[in-house]
Amino acid sequence: MASKENVRKHLLEEFAGIAAVDGDFLDACATIGALLSGGLERGPIDKALGVLEKLMFEVIDERLKPDLKQQLESGQRQATMGNAAKGGAFNHKGDLTRQDIAKQVKTQTISGEDPFSKVLVTALERFEKNLNYPVNKDQFFHPRYVGFVKPKTFLDNIAQGAHWKDVGASPDHGEFTHRIQWFVIAASGVLPTHKVSAIYREVGQCKLSAPNKDRFKQGALWARLCDRPMNLQSLGEGQIGVAESNDDYRCPEHFNAYLRSAQQAYPLLSSFLKARHEKRSMVVDSNNFPSQPIMKDYCAKKKYKVKKYNDLNELARKDIDEIVKSAVLA
Repeated sequence: MASKENVRKHLLEEFAGIAAVDGDFLDACATIGALLSGGLERGPIDKALGVLEKLMFEVIDERLKPDLKQQLESGQRQATMGNAAKGGAFNHKGDLTRQDIAKQVKTQTISGEDPFSKVLVTALERFEKNLNYPVNKDQFFHPRYVGFVKPKTFLDNIAQGAHWKDVGASPDHGEFTHRIQWFVIAASGVLPTHKVSAIYREVGQCKLSAPNKDRFKQGALWARLCDRPMNLQSLGEGQIGVAESNDDYRCPEHFNAYLRSAQQAYPLLSSFLKARHEKRSMVVDSNNFPSQPIMKDYCAKKKYKVKKYNDLNELARKDIDEIVKSAVLA
């Protein structure tokens, strides 16, 4: 838990000149660091996650038939959908439990389709579009990272206001964790909502770098605010720029672990992330990251609509090879 004053102190120590960039920016960064580390207590984080849970329910609810809404009050419908989520409604599409739930729920939807499909991304996109991210209508607004992205590319995308899906990250890190961090920053009320997208871009634009890098060789402001490594002192790992505790959500692994465990408070959000973690844990290599063949299959499916990389012709395979090499699938 880091107070706003302590975060400000450490930022000034690590990023000489940050105060000269913009005093308001320094104050905003100190607020973000304190919020995610727990230095502002849990109230603002809980408030924001409650907003996201509500938005996810609204996405599902608008897909339900009017007669069901007449039979059940909103609170009852939300409890019913939450129980379905905890029961396996977000499991991977080949899972028999999900298929059974979907079969039952589809009869209650307007379209006759699974109402639990793309719920989180829809909720996030609707919220983010109200924040005036400058590229939120561009095809590159949500690039998919399928490996380790070069630092300059990574920060340049943030500077443009782009969020992303972290497909190539470890299951513990999570695909959506950074987007949820910034949802929390915006929805918590600790900063003026209309300024959040500009602050986000300024974090990416910041050229200052801490002289002492963390064990992943990160020294950017982004890493200190949102991407801290876990504290693995017991394993002899370095201690520069690490999370201060398991409740320090500047570390995406800690934040994702908490979100997956919070099914009682946030049944839709937590159940979705728990299901994603379980699915992605099935396809990792010995380092707990998705293997390159898996990423090639993923890119082939998304770009060329085929199941496997090996189903492509030679020219298309070369294209996928270049995408995986760059680690960015637009």
